[in-house]
Amino acid sequence: MFDISPIVVVLASILLVLIAPAVIFLFQSSLHETQFDGSFGAFTFQYYVDLLTSEQFLTNLINATIYAVGSAAVAISIGVLLAWIVERTNTPGGGWVLIISIISLGIPSVLYTISFLMLLGKVGPANEILMWITGAEDPLLNVYSLWGMIIIEGIEFAPLSYLLLSSVFRSNDASFEEASMMSGAGILQTFRNITLRLAQPAILALLILIFIRAFESFETPALVGLPGNVSVITTDIYESIDEVPANYGQAGAFSVVLLFIVGGVLV
Repeated sequence: MFDISPIVVVLASILLVLIAPAVIFLFQSSLHETQFDGSFGAFTFQYYVDLLTSEQFLTNLINATIYAVGSAAVAISIGVLLAWIVERTNTPGGGWVLIISIISLGIPSVLYTISFLMLLGKVGPANEILMWITGAEDPLLNVYSLWGMIIIEGIEFAPLSYLLLSSVFRSNDASFEEASMMSGAGILQTFRNITLRLAQPAILALLILIFIRAFESFETPALVGLPGNVSVITTDIYESIDEVPANYGQAGAFSVVLLFIVGGVLV
């Protein structure tokens, strides 16, 4: 017999009550034709057949995976670097990094995305500086691409990555790193062999978290990807319900597949 706390049972029940209705509706909508008034019609598997036999779905799934993995890699790289500098060095002003990171969490994602589009766009300052340095007449950066989506989303999640990893670095015993450097190891060797290994469980957990959040994100793929003809699963869902009448069945099938993918990552 498993010894389960009553509090855990209550919390799990509340979470189930909040989530189950939406999940059930998604399954129902994916297995029924959509009437013009939005009601369910005849039972069908056609939405799943169309989805799984579509070459575009596989392409968009690959795009979503690359986008999520790349965003997680960018966010964690920045977060690890900031956490190491603040917690393992005497760099002045480290407390400001914490304050700025907390404040940045209150900025809506859509504003983040729009600000980077203005910064990295064809007439943005980044392209103007590069054109001035290289003498090129055309913009050198095309932010409306898969790499642009990865950079923007990765930087957006960097503050969260720093906040979660800084506590890990702070709680880890620094004596191991000091012993490594006293034994003759350099800073980079100590960072690679000691610091990262001590933080490895937290980094892997954060990788899963950011991967899932990026995989299901919509603002950046919609504002950056769609103008550049780069689609992912979430933009497929949006385009399915942007029709007249809205195709809730197809959107539901996309959503159910997305749920299984996220569940597979967690398992």
